[in-house]
Amino acid sequence: MQVASDPPSLQQVFQVISDAASQNYVVAQAASQQIDSYKTISGFYASVQEIAMERNLPLDVRKMAIFQFKNGAPMQWRRAQYVCHKFSSVHPYS
Repeated sequence: MQVASDPPSLQQVFQVISDAASQNYVVAQAASQQIDSYKTISGFYASVQEIAMERNLPLDVRKMAIFQFKNGAPMQWRRAQYVCHKFSSVHPYS
């Protein structure tokens, strides 16, 4: 996972998740591209999880955050596990 010197704030992540849930195709498409660039930044999924758990937010925004977390966090976890096992002295499947 990339460590950025200036990760997006919770407000920035909220805004891009809100835009991704928009009914406007152009806005949603641009937000989707921005989310793709945030996915490799450390702390992104923690912010997405916070948004998903906040019950005071609009349901469509929470659903989009849940969707992003569900589809992205396991992939990052598997990638991190692979890197850890790749550099360990013990093979994970032996």
